[in-house]
Amino acid sequence: MLRRIMKKEEGFAIVGAIVITAVLSLGAAVLMSRSTDEASKAENAVENAQSLYVAEMGVAYARNILRRWDNWYSWDPQLNTFAQSQDVTLPNGEAGSFNVGLTYNPNGNSTLTVAGTYGEETRLLELEIDSQFDPVFVKSLCACGGDRDHDDDHHDDDDYHEEPGHNDNSDHNDADGDPIFEINGNFATDSYNSQDGGYAAQTPGSMGDIGSVGNIDLGRATINGNVDAEGELSGNPNATVNGDVTLGRTLQNSININGVLTENNIFNKPVCDCNADLSYAVSNAQIDNNNASIPAWALDDEDGEDEWVELELKGNEVLTLDSGVYYLEELEMMGNSKLVINGEVIIYLYDDAELELDGNAILNTDDNASNLRIYLYNEHDEGEVEISGNAALSAAVYAPNAEIEISGNATIYGAVAGGTIKINGNPDVHYDEDIRTKLSDTPTDEAEMMVQQWHECPPGGCV
Repeated sequence: MLRRIMKKEEGFAIVGAIVITAVLSLGAAVLMSRSTDEASKAENAVENAQSLYVAEMGVAYARNILRRWDNWYSWDPQLNTFAQSQDVTLPNGEAGSFNVGLTYNPNGNSTLTVAGTYGEETRLLELEIDSQFDPVFVKSLCACGGDRDHDDDHHDDDDYHEEPGHNDNSDHNDADGDPIFEINGNFATDSYNSQDGGYAAQTPGSMGDIGSVGNIDLGRATINGNVDAEGELSGNPNATVNGDVTLGRTLQNSININGVLTENNIFNKPVCDCNADLSYAVSNAQIDNNNASIPAWALDDEDGEDEWVELELKGNEVLTLDSGVYYLEELEMMGNSKLVINGEVIIYLYDDAELELDGNAILNTDDNASNLRIYLYNEHDEGEVEISGNAALSAAVYAPNAEIEISGNATIYGAVAGGTIKINGNPDVHYDEDIRTKLSDTPTDEAEMMVQQWHECPPGGCV
């Protein structure tokens, strides 16, 4: 009897042990499942957050590229769309990627779509942006202050100037505090529109604006347009501005202003926007250009090594440049020489980056300034532009670090943006209003990428 009872108890013990073991195993399995699930959720959360971070990197990338329009080298103006992919490395060393898509609307807000991918997670952002261009050639003459930093932190924020009357232009004048835009003589500006014919056939317009990121000394000049300076304005009592005057600081002495005078103005953007990134365009021009079409007699190879391309015209020499891109070190014209521009021409002056016109030389015999663009690009020096005598130039010249000197009875049709500008004698500048429309997509133009609104799209895509 006792033996039977003991056997029964042993049976119950074995069953109990099995049940307990099963329960413990099940609990362990549940805990492991939950742990694995939590780990998976944590991993997904990390990937989700990182993919959003990658998408935001794509937005920053698009903003940077959009501001330097020449780098959108896959841009198709016929489709008004652009798409590009980019692999990125995150701070943790892991790899991610983003896809940027832009649908550009030149007459309104554009749509930017950015997909950021990290691991198996993708986040999709859609932004409505105001990407209207602000061409640098909006003034007849603009002094950019030479080699200075126009980075995003310095000019994009609303506090570009901390307080009225304290514009940060201390580096934009010379060592003695003298103006970077200085006029001596009977200089004058006005405007015309080459689409309506040559300058001589028109009644001069009043869009001969000038500007400077520092101080301006007008001398005895007559400006038929507006004057904008981030610093001070001075001049002879006979100086006249037939337009508005807007200053970051103050007017130093009495001049004739036939418009509105605004002092201690806060500029939210630099008066002269000379922050174009020409490196890509210049690198392309070095490889792909039309230099081979220039006849040997027009090239000056003093060292005999044919290392640099210097275009030199003198006496009564006449040369025609057909549509295309030309990559030169120097362009020098003297005597009665003429350079005829046939079509739309772009000239990049590199290394020494010198443009010199003297005598009765004429660079671009057509008053149509928008068909000739000249860019001075030099990473190691400022470059020089000298226009003197009775020489004439019809072009849009971008030389943000160069010293610009205009003297004698020289005439400029078009626009010039330089580092410093000095004018002596009786030269005139006639701004070609057609530049504003024709050159609205040049490498020197900068687009403001202001986000109007944004939202995150579902995984299936934006509607």
